[in-house]
Amino acid sequence: MTRTCSTTSRACWPPSTRRPKLILIINPNNPTGIFIDDADLTRFAELGIPMCIDEAYLDYHPQVEAKVDSSRKYPHVFLSHTFSKAFGARRPSAWATWSGSPTVVDAFNLMYLPWNLSLMAIAAAEAILDTGEVKQKVVYNNDWMKKFADALSAKGLKPYEAHGNYMLVDASVTGKTSAEIVQAANDTQQVIIKTIKPINGKEGYFRVTPGTPAECERFMAFIEAYF
Repeated sequence: MTRTCSTTSRACWPPSTRRPKLILIINPNNPTGIFIDDADLTRFAELGIPMCIDEAYLDYHPQVEAKVDSSRKYPHVFLSHTFSKAFGARRPSAWATWSGSPTVVDAFNLMYLPWNLSLMAIAAAEAILDTGEVKQKVVYNNDWMKKFADALSAKGLKPYEAHGNYMLVDASVTGKTSAEIVQAANDTQQVIIKTIKPINGKEGYFRVTPGTPAECERFMAFIEAYF
């Protein structure tokens, strides 16, 4: 059943369809690392459904701006950002949320627990923001990502461009399964990489995140020896 109507109208949804309560967009996406096109974000926003744009990995791609304008233009759109990625802190706070709408802010205030954040946790968060450590981590991360990508490509594998602290790799050309590759990395070099379920029916995907210099070098050695 279809209807012709404005995308912002609640009447667009067929009677048999339950209207979603929230749209969650991961930008850049995990695990593919791709950014969602602005035009597509606008199409989602114009549906009028509350929408969260999660920018947890945006720090690794500083030339891309946060979608603050979308939150200002659409009152039902809000952004979320975590301290647990580039900032490397599970505490003091898991999330920072920004919204241009007082209504959305009031809704979050109703959900907050009384002990949500302490003054010490807030002070620690401010201290993290004031250091240059995050920029150093981003440079370190991105340098290793390029080395990984070059080494993997040289072996005929397909590394997807990394926009976060992880890289998705298509190694299906080898005929190996994701589990076999991950197990081999652990057995031969004591390197832990992540299994990925089949994508579009293809096996052999895995995900890697840079660690210490020694760990990264062991992963490079694994690439050279295994592939």
